[in-house]
This record gives sequence, structure tokens and C-alpha cells, in this order.
Amino acid sequence: MKMSYSYEQLFVKPNYLSWQVSYIAINLFDSANVYRLKNALIGISVLTFSTVVFFALHTSPHLPFRPSDIETSSDPPSWPPQPANNSRYTDRLVNYKPEHPVFSEVQPIETKRLAVLLPTFDGHFPQVFRYFQSVKCLCVDHDKVGWYIIVSNTAEVEGLIKLLSTLEDCNQTFSRWKTPKDNVPGKNPIFNIVNLYDILPARLRTDLTPEDTSGLLKKFDKYAYQSIKKMSAADNFDYDLAMWLDSEAIFVASGEIRDIFEGHLRTPIVWRSRMSFQDREKFLMSKAAATLGRSINSFGDQLWLLESLQWIIEKPIWNDMVSSVEMAHGGNFWDIWIDNSYPFELLVYYLHIIARKMETANSIFSNYRILETERELIRFGLAESISAMEGRRGTGFMERLPHLITKPHSALAPNLVALCKSYSLRALRMDNMDNFEETALDRFLIDGDIKMLVSGAPDIHKWWDDRIKSGENINNTESSYS
Repeated sequence: MKMSYSYEQLFVKPNYLSWQVSYIAINLFDSANVYRLKNALIGISVLTFSTVVFFALHTSPHLPFRPSDIETSSDPPSWPPQPANNSRYTDRLVNYKPEHPVFSEVQPIETKRLAVLLPTFDGHFPQVFRYFQSVKCLCVDHDKVGWYIIVSNTAEVEGLIKLLSTLEDCNQTFSRWKTPKDNVPGKNPIFNIVNLYDILPARLRTDLTPEDTSGLLKKFDKYAYQSIKKMSAADNFDYDLAMWLDSEAIFVASGEIRDIFEGHLRTPIVWRSRMSFQDREKFLMSKAAATLGRSINSFGDQLWLLESLQWIIEKPIWNDMVSSVEMAHGGNFWDIWIDNSYPFELLVYYLHIIARKMETANSIFSNYRILETERELIRFGLAESISAMEGRRGTGFMERLPHLITKPHSALAPNLVALCKSYSLRALRMDNMDNFEETALDRFLIDGDIKMLVSGAPDIHKWWDDRIKSGENINNTESSYS
């Protein structure tokens, strides 16, 4: 059975009735007027009963999503359901329906220069190959995006060029999907495979060569080395919107990668949570703020910004961030970032948007909404799965969003679909496929219009292939691009 629901079907906000009663002079001795009075009283009674029924139906909890501690219908929770009593999140949420701003000045996505910035190394080349095989067969507009793959040295450039030249022709089907007709046999995406050395700032090239940039890895750590690849690419290439992408990604279903960019363009959001409750997270956030010349106390010491894995950056914001850091400290951006313990690039970028939104009316910042993940999960009826996630260390809720619907929370899949569609979340992280009900995960990925799994993505297509081989009738799934 297709589990696809709109937000309005899941959560109906009551419409408040207004009705006007007019005074009518009645002649009680006129039998006709007595008859009219009788009919009027009957009408008022029917309307009153209808009003009671309306509010009873539209303000009560929807049974499939009732919290597990509610035992009887005579014990209704506040609506929407709130987290468990022992949750660290104690805010109460009013059931406002999400409201999306309409930006009349938004230009068509076709007018934007789009780029994917993918840092990698030879240890992840098999994942890069798998990703681009899925792009070749399922992505119908890969020629509309600039693909920049940043590797560590000359040998990796040569090795990856050779490997990607062996991408296979696409057949009539790709795992469960009927391959889009224009992708059979398909053309390879146009790759720009870039040696990190060629885009490094001069101050970081000391003692390095095009054949070996591992000195940076030894001097810092693997996370900083990855950040240097991402930020050097962001600084060097021309684009309007770019997506930072880890190599362990997969294109899920046939469609357009531009849908991900367009969703961001029309609903720009910085997602924040209160998941900085461990020393490591607090340290990272404080250093991100210090890089910007600010104190984390201005934003809240539980602030955590590694939530959404849809890492889209805008060139004007990137340039403003770099110049703001340099003006705040009177130095070079890279030196300041290193002096502040090289925090994750996303933390600095998102925190800059929040900070600038507070102090400027410039539309490149004011168009963004700053949404708290916990509140939006509660708003969409996902409170009961918060408790299972909020104790995890080193992660945000949205970093592993699909895991909110693992067993025993599979019935919440339509709620998660509604959340993702409402906020144009089309690229998500999902570490594995353990503990999912197969049909619930299928419906979430398909009905939620999820385009990509990113950052440690499992091989979803092998999972579907194995089910087809076992006799499950899920092959030749059609899409609007078939």
C-alpha cells in the first residue's frame, strides 16, 4: 500500500468558525413564525453538533503516531506529542503549520552556475566509482553541473582518470529502477579531477610538491586535511551554488541533481540543534565562533550545527565569510583557521550565516531561516523517536535522519516523508540498513523524493538487487524520467 501523505493530511490545523446571529423579531402568535422558529432552532442545533464534531476530529492526536506511554483515548497528550518525560529537550511546541517564504526575486535554477566539490583519496576510489556509476545511469542532468574531484597528488589524478574511464554502459534497468531512456547506454559525466597542490593557498604549499601533499596530513589530521580540500575548492572555483560531497555517496533514484540545489534556493535553511552536550562538540563550536572573532555565548553553549548533510554553499556568502574573518583578526583566513584548531568548515560557514543574519538586512543572509531540529521533529509528530537519538555522541539528529524510523518507529515513516518534502531535504546520511522494515525504508526513500545518500552511504542498490534476486517483485520501478 502506498504510504504517501501530504502535511495537511497528517496534521490539520483547525479553522475557527465565525458566524453571525441576526436578531429577528418574531410574532409568537403567528403560526408561520412559530414554524420558522422551530426550523431555526433545529438548524442551530445541527450546526452546534457539527462544530463539536469538527473540533473533536481535528484537535485530537492521530492514532498511528500516539506516544507509547498513552494507554487510553481518555488520556490525550498535548498536540503535537512531546518527547518523553526524561528527555533533555523540555520546550513546549505550539502546533503552527510550517510557513515557507516566497522569494519573488529567486532566479530559475537554469541561470545558476552549479558545482559539486568532492574531496577524496585513493582509499575511497571504489566508492567514487560506485557513486559515478549511479550518477551516469540515474541522474538525467549530470551535464548541467560542474564536477570537481579533489585528490591528493599526481598519482591519484592519473589513477582516478583511468578508473572512471571504465564506467559501464547503463542497461534498461539499474537495480530496482527502470533507467531513464536518455541514459541508455549513457554518457560519462564530465569530470574535473584536480590535484590539491594546484589549488592550495601559497602559505600551505611549503615543503609540498604536486607528487606529495601528505605533509599536511602529518601536520594536522585527516579531518583538517579533508577540510583543506573542501575549502581550497570553495575558494578557487567559480560557481553560484556548490555542494560539498564526501566520496561515500550514492544516487538513489532517477531524477535531477538540480532538484537538490533548487530546493535549497527556494527554502534556504540553517539547521541547528542542542546536541553540544559533550566536551568535543562544545570545543568545536567555540573554535568555530573564535575563528569568526565571536564568542559562542552569543549563540548558546549547546548550539550544534552539523545537522543537515545537504552541504550547499553560496559563493557570495563564502567570500563574505573569508573577508569577515580577515577583517576581524587583521590576518590571513588560513592562518586564523589553523590558529583556532581548524574547526569543521561547515561549522564556521553556518555560524557565519547566523551571525550575519543578526546584524544585516542583506538578502543573502536574511533569506535564511534558522530552524531548531528538535522543534521541527516534534512539529511533524516524530517526538517519540527523539529519545532514541538524543543521547548519541558526535552527531546531530539530521545527520542520521532516516534512523528515526527504524524499528519500533516504522509507523512514523509518513511523518518523516512530510518533513523532508516540506523542507526540500533530498540528500541525507544513512549509515546502514540495519533494523529497518524494508517496506518502510522503501516508501521513505521513494515518497520522500530522496535523491542522494551521502557521507558513508551503504550500497542501497546492492540491497535492492539482493531482494530482487530473492524473488521480491520490486524491479522495473517506474519514475517520471523512465
